[in-house]
Amino acid sequence: MKRIAVLGNSHVACVKNAWDERGRNFQDFQLVFFADRGTSLDGLVVQKSKLLAVDEDLARRIGFTSGGRTEVDPLEYDAFLLVGLGLTLEYLSSETFSRAVFRQAAVDSATASTSVMLARRLRSISDKPILVVPCPLLAVRPDSPAVEPRLLAEIVGVLRQMIFDPIGVQFVEQPASSIAKGFWTKHKFSSGAGRLDLGDGMAGQIHPVRDRKHMNTAYGRLLLQIVLKHEIHKHRRRDVTQGFWPWLRKHAFSTKLLRPVSRSGGQ
Repeated sequence: MKRIAVLGNSHVACVKNAWDERGRNFQDFQLVFFADRGTSLDGLVVQKSKLLAVDEDLARRIGFTSGGRTEVDPLEYDAFLLVGLGLTLEYLSSETFSRAVFRQAAVDSATASTSVMLARRLRSISDKPILVVPCPLLAVRPDSPAVEPRLLAEIVGVLRQMIFDPIGVQFVEQPASSIAKGFWTKHKFSSGAGRLDLGDGMAGQIHPVRDRKHMNTAYGRLLLQIVLKHEIHKHRRRDVTQGFWPWLRKHAFSTKLLRPVSRSGGQ
């Protein structure tokens, strides 16, 4: 059985609700959720090769969703799944930017997110698979303009090339079946979106109808299907070789770890 640590903010509620409802359908997996609203997971810091919640309030909240755990120990998990955490794409939908500005905006936005911050912290203490799921695209409205699908594909390509591939982190795209007009989420996935339960009276409550950012349990089921049945099996631990070979090329000859051998076979 694969044990997966799931870290997220309010956007992880749809995944947790789907897991609570349908987790028995994924008997090869066990998911442990470390969640809090907003950007609070910024407070998870690396200590003794673990991610620790040093703030008591944060520790209490993630302890509620994780069943009492206040630290993420890589030795206890087979993979890590980061959901939402400020990794948003929707405000990059303008096609009026120059290509250079567009690419830099995508990189700057992602770099500032809690998702990328935590991915880098996890990668510094583990070579196990890390998958990131962005915040969903905004729910479509009748007046939402159609956007060329290539724009979303280009954003994903830039983020993979500039941020995630170099550190061996897998970017999981929003399910194609949930996308409308090229750059929005179908309305049926935002209707009745439940709030993240942190033991503070929010259990069973839903987001207001006007909320276009949060998705419901049906969307969470889609994500579980994609991540647990497909994406988790695609991951290759590229970070080990990507980190080792550049270091070797840079340092091998200068540190005399390797010496060039002449064509004659001499030393």
